[in-house]
Amino acid sequence: MLNSWGSARENFNWEDMCNVEIPIPNIDQQRKYVALYKGLFNNQKVYENSLDNLQLICDTYIEDLIKKEEPKTLGDYIQQSILSLK
Repeated sequence: MLNSWGSARENFNWEDMCNVEIPIPNIDQQRKYVALYKGLFNNQKVYENSLDNLQLICDTYIEDLIKKEEPKTLGDYIQQSILSLK
């Protein structure tokens, strides 16, 4: 129970804080939440590592192309088009 009577300053002391009830799931449900969190966290790390590897592969490929291929003008590979945004 909060001790507030419309004042700009609330009255909430240590005893009131100690009497606050917080619903806590049973231990099996808590373990499921922890396992889910750890699984998602590990998936994120694998994804981030995969992105780093992909970046390295792309950078290496582009550097290799710069060394081996003659530069070409972009106009030989693109054409202008007008898209309707309706």
